[in-house]
Amino acid sequence: TRTKADILLCAAAIELLTKFYLACTGDAVVITSADDDIVSELQDLSYDRTAIIYSSDYANYPDACWAGLQLPKTPGSTTWKFKNLAGITADDLTTAEVGYVLGKDGNYYESIAGLSVISSEGVVVSGEYIDVIRGADELQVALAEDIYTLLVNAEKIPFTTAGIGVIENAIRYRVQKKIDDGFIAANTLVVTVPDIDDVDADEKAVRWLNGVTFSATLSGAIHKVTITGKLQV
Repeated sequence: TRTKADILLCAAAIELLTKFYLACTGDAVVITSADDDIVSELQDLSYDRTAIIYSSDYANYPDACWAGLQLPKTPGSTTWKFKNLAGITADDLTTAEVGYVLGKDGNYYESIAGLSVISSEGVVVSGEYIDVIRGADELQVALAEDIYTLLVNAEKIPFTTAGIGVIENAIRYRVQKKIDDGFIAANTLVVTVPDIDDVDADEKAVRWLNGVTFSATLSGAIHKVTITGKLQV
C-alpha cells in the first residue's frame, strides 16, 4: 500500500511483534520541509520496526526489491546502505531534498557517480540502523531457542555451578556466531552468571535461574570516510 493511513496501521501493528516492515511512498511532499507527510508522522512515532523509502518509481515496488535483496542475508551481517535495486529508476534529488528525507529518518534511492544505490543510511523511522534491529532480533530469538532446546533435550540441567556453566556456554556459543557473522565485535563479550552460593533460596526452590546477563559491542559499519593527504615536491 502507498496510502498513508494504511502504512500507519501496518506500522503500529508490526511494532508489537518481532517483525520488520518496509514501506514506500512516492508522495513528493516528503522531499520538502513539510512535517505532516507519512515519513514525518512515522518519525514522530519513533518506531523501531518500520523503515520507509521515498521513490518516485514507487509503482515498481522499490521496497520489495530492497527487501528481496537484503532479507535473505544473515541478519546483522550487511548494511542496508549502498545497495543497488535492480530495475528501479533512481531519483535525481537536490541537496535540499536529500536533507529533508534524511532529517525525517527516511531512505531514498539515487544515482551518484554513475552508480544507483541506496544513498541514505538504511534506518528505521526511530533513526536506528535496520541491520542493528534485525541482528538483535535474530540473536534474541536464536538464544531463546538454544536455551529451550537445552532444557528439553537434557534429562535435567542441575542447579549447580556446572549446570549454570551449561547456560553460560550456550550464550557464548550463540554470541560467537554473531561475531562470526560480523554483527558483534570480537573480544567484547562479557557474560555474567550468579555464583551458586549467591542464588536466592526461593528462586532455587522454584528452579528459576535469575541474574544471567551479557554485554557485547556492535561491530557497526563504515558509511563515510574522511582522508587528509599531503603531497610534496
